[in-house]
Amino acid sequence: LHRLIRRQRQMCIRDRNQQYPRVIFMSPTYSKYLEAISERRSHYLLKPTLPPNISIDDVRAIVQAIIRNTPTSHNSQTNRAIILVGETHKSVWDQVYNTVVEEHRKAKPRMISDEAYGSVIFFTNEASIRELQEEYPKWASEISNLGEQSSGAVQINIWTVLSQMGIGCNLQHYNPWVSAALNGLPAPVEIPDDWKIRGQLVFGLPAGTPRDKEFIDNPIKVY
Repeated sequence: LHRLIRRQRQMCIRDRNQQYPRVIFMSPTYSKYLEAISERRSHYLLKPTLPPNISIDDVRAIVQAIIRNTPTSHNSQTNRAIILVGETHKSVWDQVYNTVVEEHRKAKPRMISDEAYGSVIFFTNEASIRELQEEYPKWASEISNLGEQSSGAVQINIWTVLSQMGIGCNLQHYNPWVSAALNGLPAPVEIPDDWKIRGQLVFGLPAGTPRDKEFIDNPIKVY
């Protein structure tokens, strides 16, 4: 018991001033990962450039690696993505701005077009999902949900890593408008019909400080 207590003291510090003690793991592996998660924030004020010594090839490599290594149901590997920059990025978001009807939803597409460097567009390959549904018909309705959950993991992982590289990001879901804009792009941009759009991670150089994040009391209980 004494050895266990000593080990716990070495691995974590508890903030006893909080109602629910905050555990900070002291292992370098744990702490760096948790710090990256806790530091990720939505940056809406951006500049259309990247941090020094960071290239779009670096961003592409990060997106590729995370899609490759994020788990999917039955290893179906349903996640897909493309990256828009320059005139392609601007053209898509200009079209979103022009086609969104609600005035209160137009501000962000305009900011994204004018101020962001680029956007990662996330998809799921619905053909692969349908194959799984045919193979496991009793799980058909759940398999679609699993594909969306895996896409969410990809999105948050990429967001977290880019943030650690000094890139500001915000996650958007103008899915039907972005999908229509992508379909209107000239060659060589090609989006297979079986790809279903899931979200857009907008990125660029941070031009301001993100808003403070408020937390609710949400204790995790062990039974």
